[in-house]
Amino acid sequence: MEERQTQIALVLHTVRWRESDLIVDLLTEEGDRLSVLARHAKSSRRRFGAALELGTRIRATWVSRGERSTLTECSVLRPVFALSQSLDQFYSLNFVLEIARLTTHEGLKAPQSFRLIDQFIEVASQGALSFERLVLWQIAMFEALGYALRFDRDSELAGSPDAVALLSGGAVGSQNLAPELRMQVKRVPPSLLLQIAALQNGRLQRLPLEHRVPIQQIFDHLWGELTGRALKTSGILAQLWG
Repeated sequence: MEERQTQIALVLHTVRWRESDLIVDLLTEEGDRLSVLARHAKSSRRRFGAALELGTRIRATWVSRGERSTLTECSVLRPVFALSQSLDQFYSLNFVLEIARLTTHEGLKAPQSFRLIDQFIEVASQGALSFERLVLWQIAMFEALGYALRFDRDSELAGSPDAVALLSGGAVGSQNLAPELRMQVKRVPPSLLLQIAALQNGRLQRLPLEHRVPIQQIFDHLWGELTGRALKTSGILAQLWG
């Protein structure tokens, strides 16, 4: 039986299939992840144009027959051409899309993830992206995935947390952790955690330039714990923002 659907979606990834087709990974507005076949998308740009550029927000129509879905129409709602003009914005986009691919799954709807990713790309498209916005986006994304990270002072220890772990508390004093959990923890200078807390709480607007790389390394560690792999885009991103 044939089923036809139309939804707003973000283009997360494309892979060449055979000579002229593309397999396109989409994240829909409802937060559903799916792969669709775009016939002749590789051999002719007239059919889909720039609609399948990574990060583009599109209105997509696809037809499902059994387990296969074929893209039949799509129109661009927000292009990403402007992001290719700046290296930091280009790699920030690829960083966010890599996280999206690793944290969204077919059949598991995540509408909050869609909103956060879409809002980030919107800000970047307007040229308003900054390292601080990227840090706040990562905190919000972790929260959407169920990890409300905390970076400020630990009330139980009456001091600053000195480690970051993917636990319910987020940033915790390492002496609170059971031995089997300590391998998940990356020790970091408390001053860095307090800077992130100040940014998160609106007490700090700009992070010191020299602290950008070590702060991003904290988040790289957390993404690695969550996804089970090192992010391919994080090293380049840290160099650009640092």
